[in-house]
Amino acid sequence: MMVFLILFLSLTFFWIAWQDLKHRNVFVISFIICYLLAGIFLNLYKKPNWDDILFNLAIVGFMVSFTGIYYILKYRLKFIERLKRSIGLGDIAMVPILVLYFEPYGFLLFLLISFSLCLLYWVLAQKGPGKTLLVPLAGIQSLMLPVLLWYGFFTNT
Repeated sequence: MMVFLILFLSLTFFWIAWQDLKHRNVFVISFIICYLLAGIFLNLYKKPNWDDILFNLAIVGFMVSFTGIYYILKYRLKFIERLKRSIGLGDIAMVPILVLYFEPYGFLLFLLISFSLCLLYWVLAQKGPGKTLLVPLAGIQSLMLPVLLWYGFFTNT
C-alpha cells in the first residue's frame, strides 16, 4: 500500500509542478488531493512529532515576519499589492505539507536547496527571450518532494 500511496503522491506533486511551471497557476483541487494523500501517508507511516512541527512553524513565522518587514520598508504603502504579486497562493499552500513532512534540520535544508534552485531558475529565465519576474516556487518544491519520498522508501527512513 505504501508504494501506491507514494506513487499517487508523486503523480500529484508532478501535476502541481507542471501546472506551476507551465501556467504559473495551480488548481485548488491539486492541493486538496495532495493534502488528503499526504495526510494518509503521514498518519500511516511517518507519525509527525509535534516538537518538530512547532519548530518548523517557528521557522515559517520567522521567514514571514522578515518578508513582511522587508516589503513594508521597501514599498511603504504599496507593500500589500507588491506582496500579492510576488508570492503566489500555491507557494503558501505548499507550506503545510513541508512543515508536517520534515524534521527541522531537513526542513531548513529543503528550504535552502529549493530557494537556491528557484534563484537559479530565475537567473536562467532572465537570459531567455521571455523574461519573467515570477518564480514557480511551489512547482520546484513539488519536483523535489517525490525524489525525497522515494529515497525514504528505498532507504527505509
